[in-house]
Parts: sequence; C-alpha cells; structure tokens
Amino acid sequence: MIPFSGHSQNVDLLAFSPAKDVLVSAGTDRKTYLWLLNAKKKKKTKLTEDDVKKKSLDLDSSTDAVSCLDWASDGLHVAAGTEHGHVLLWRSDGSRVASWHPHQMATKSVKMSDDGQFVLSVADIVCIYSRRNKTWLRTAWNEAAFTDAEWISAYKFITADVDGVITMDTMKESHFTDLTFAFDLPLDVPSHQFRGHSGGVYRVLRHPGRKDVFASCSVDCTVIVWKVEKTKPQHVLEGHFGYVTDLAWIDEDDDLLASASYDGSVRVWDTKRGDCLFVLEDHRERVTQVAVNARMGYIASSAHDGKVNFWSLRSGKLVNSYEGPGRMLRANFDCDGEFLAVSSYGAVQILALKYNTN
Repeated sequence: MIPFSGHSQNVDLLAFSPAKDVLVSAGTDRKTYLWLLNAKKKKKTKLTEDDVKKKSLDLDSSTDAVSCLDWASDGLHVAAGTEHGHVLLWRSDGSRVASWHPHQMATKSVKMSDDGQFVLSVADIVCIYSRRNKTWLRTAWNEAAFTDAEWISAYKFITADVDGVITMDTMKESHFTDLTFAFDLPLDVPSHQFRGHSGGVYRVLRHPGRKDVFASCSVDCTVIVWKVEKTKPQHVLEGHFGYVTDLAWIDEDDDLLASASYDGSVRVWDTKRGDCLFVLEDHRERVTQVAVNARMGYIASSAHDGKVNFWSLRSGKLVNSYEGPGRMLRANFDCDGEFLAVSSYGAVQILALKYNTN
C-alpha cells in the first residue's frame, strides 16, 4: 500500500487515466491534484511516494471545488466541473487548456467525447464546449435539474434528471457561439425520451463496445438497460433494496454489468437475458463505487464500512479485502490493472496488486 499526502478532507473523486500512468483526485478540502506515476518504477510494483510527482490543479476561485471529473479516452486531457458552475480542461501533465462558466449551479456531470474535441456538462442547463474552436452550445429545455450525462455517438448524447427522465439530444456544430455571446437558450424538449425510472437517476452509462445500448441506475433501486433507438426499457433489473448509485460494464465484448447499492451489495447482471448472475455480499454499509479489471477477471468495490473488497468474476466469490483508514469513497484500477487507487477521509492510497493465475 502506497499512501499519498495532500488532501485534508474527504477525497470524493478519484480517476486513473484510461491510457497513462496519471491519477487525478479531488476532495471537499477544495484541492485537486494530478499524481504522475513513474512508469518504470510502476512495472516493478515497488512504487513509493518518491516515485510519484504531485501537481496541484488550480481552479478559477480558491473557494470553488471540483464536483465531477472525466478523462478523454486517449488519456491526453481531463475535464472537471465545479460547485460554482465552472468547467475546466487540463492536459495530462497538469497544464491548463481552457475554462468556461456555463452553469448557475453546481456542475453535476462532465463528459468528454470519444475524440476528445467536445466537453459535455450538465447542471441547470446543458452545455457543450468545442475544444477546437473555443465556442459553446447551450440548451435549457429541461424542467428538472440534471444529474448525469453521457455521449452516445459523435453527435448524440443523453442526459438524466432528478425526476427519473432520460433524454437524448443531438448536437449541431452550426449552433455553437462565442463564449461571451448572450442569446436565448432553446426551450424545445427533444422528442426522444426514456421513461422507466420512478425516481432520480444517479448514472447513465453507455456500453463500451455497443453504442446502441446504455444502462441507468436510480434512487428507485432499479437498473434499466435501454436500446438507444427505443423509448421503452429492454430490461428492468430488480433486486437491490437500496439506492443504486454506480454502474460498470464488465467488458466491451460481453453483456455483463455490475451495479453498486446503498444496500451494501454489488450485483452482476446478464443484460442480454435480464438475469442476475451474482449477488456480492460482504460489505456492512453502502457501496460507494464498483471498478472492473476484466482482463484479470476481478471486481473491486469500496464501501462506507472501510473496506475494499475484491471479487472473482468467474465465481462471484470474495477473494481478498483491504481495510482502509476510514470510510472508503472511491476505487479505481489503473489502465494496466496493476494498481488500484482508493480514497477516504484525507487519504489517497495506491494498492499494488498481485493476481493468482492458477
């Protein structure tokens, strides 16, 4: 276990780059850091704090704090939304690319497009920022506050709200304007809406290998699997008896999905058939995040009971646990599956992993 110093309060956000040895963290202490790992040391699995370069990411205001994060798929950029409605973009070395202020309330979700050229953010309105042209597109057709967003294709995206409604919209580059240009926001609600949840949606997540499928989870304790071109659910996955707050697709080549819940369990679903394959039960309190290493066949779950559990994807059995210094808030595998970053109160730690290949 490798601890890193810097944060002094809850580290609520934590994400490894999907392509580089870089970790980003953000906490309620209003601090945001990039942790750049020494790749040569990393391969020896003997990483120490001296082998990690920490860089502070400054926001536009010292009283602001990061509320959401997302990496570009190539690992070259990371975007962040803040409690004051700002959105910022950095390169993977920590240098600032741009910042803009589209929202009048805390940014709830920020997502980078697959090509890294557009940044989608939601809060009171929808905003899409063009990195290439440094312009934005904004819409305000929603009746309820947004909770999450996701790209479906190069020009299509979905948004979710506190009423449980998921809406698909289409981006038109001809509608982008200068950042300082004031205009009336479009109010026409897109016609393609997905209605199946009876409570607010926590997450919407596109299948990594099939752009025509996405999943959502909600305070109504359900997970729903959707086909993009249909408005009715493909499957409503029931079994959790607490809020379902996180989702993770197992692999781009299969139809397995993991869900994490306030009921203290993780469930693995076959979304093609609509069946629950495994109920992973060991945590005594709410599960905060579920992470997947499909290549080695393991799931990691973090929870408020102070534990990070490791589960076998093959059998659904608990294979190992890590006892943290307090409530475990986040867990995230690095791009190679050699390390797992975890966070809690005032702590960011990296666990060096060894796998039983027998």
